[in-house]
Amino acid sequence: MRKILVLALLAPLLLGACSSSPDTRGPGLGGDPFAEQGSSKAPSAGVRAGDVDCASISQQQLLTFGYGVQTLAQLDNQGAVDAVNDGTMAFNPEAFADAVDALRTLDGHGVDPYGDPADALDYYDLVNTAAANLLAYDTPIPEGEFTSYGAVTGGPQQAIGEQSSISASYSANCTG
Repeated sequence: MRKILVLALLAPLLLGACSSSPDTRGPGLGGDPFAEQGSSKAPSAGVRAGDVDCASISQQQLLTFGYGVQTLAQLDNQGAVDAVNDGTMAFNPEAFADAVDALRTLDGHGVDPYGDPADALDYYDLVNTAAANLLAYDTPIPEGEFTSYGAVTGGPQQAIGEQSSISASYSANCTG
């Protein structure tokens, strides 16, 4: 059941992003989701005039956000932090912050029953800052830091679930 819910929440973001060129795709799809944010933009089909500037959200930023959410949900132990720091798991807090900033164009354009994505974007800003603090450690991270990170995220289910209002808003405003 959880897998179906996660797929339902991620589908609009990832399907929109996967229609990109191979140069803007993520791992295994011909590109790095955390590479410099490029100029390829999400399609503007379905955008109502004057509402959401969907063209300001690049496909690269969509991928960065989607993969980043998955990483943030898993970053609750030393092994996951080590995997990010050694490059096994791709995540860049600065690129993720840029993706969240780009998605801010969705603020005020909520979809019932999910609501305005502004609160979820604020949540991801906080979680990203907490993740950056974990990734900055040079030595093994004290267990208390993982406990604090868990308090910020609310756990993996919340880290994944918070994107529902963002995904619903993007799907309603930026996809055809």
